[in-house]
Amino acid sequence: MKKQYLILIGGSMIIALILLLPHKEIHSVIPVSTPGNTQAPKVINKIQVNKSLKINAPEVYLNKKLYDYLSKEANRQKVIKRALQLNNGQYRNACVYFVAEALRQNGVKLPDTTCNTRGLINQLEHRGWTRSSAYKNLQPGDICFTMDQNNCSLGDPAHSYIFMGWVLPNNYDYAYVCDNQADRYGKIYHERNVAKLDIYNGEEKEPFRFLMRMKGS
Repeated sequence: MKKQYLILIGGSMIIALILLLPHKEIHSVIPVSTPGNTQAPKVINKIQVNKSLKINAPEVYLNKKLYDYLSKEANRQKVIKRALQLNNGQYRNACVYFVAEALRQNGVKLPDTTCNTRGLINQLEHRGWTRSSAYKNLQPGDICFTMDQNNCSLGDPAHSYIFMGWVLPNNYDYAYVCDNQADRYGKIYHERNVAKLDIYNGEEKEPFRFLMRMKGS
């Protein structure tokens, strides 16, 4: 009995000493596969996750989602096909049909009747989208609007397109865009003037006026 009592006291003292020792940072160990089907441990710092944090993915990632979607030829064809259906098979004046359909196919619920730049602007503003005239801040996936048909900012924009990237770094004259004008440029994804007025095959191309972007994108 006395021996068991001494063992108990000794065990209690060991536990107390362990509790008094300085604590080290706790790490999580996860197995990582290595050649030969062996398992090698990899140590990473343990992190705290805020489980109450909610992220509205469509709001934050729409620009990238739209850009990635239109980077694929098959998806561009799906958009133009539907845009032409809504515009009685006509490429001309189908720019808003194209932009609106691209947005619909990426989760933005716009009416099929959205058919002109003023209507599209109203729809986006109603959903809280922001606008900016700073073309140097354009990001892939931005919705762009040009000057009016008189090359000024008084009337409704003459054209709308989706910005995909700059043709040359640190040069804002021309960009890669997606729009309805495959009948003129030969493809949906093509170059277009941004910072200045341009003439393409005898047709005047208005410069950039402003962009619209979903708040948070």
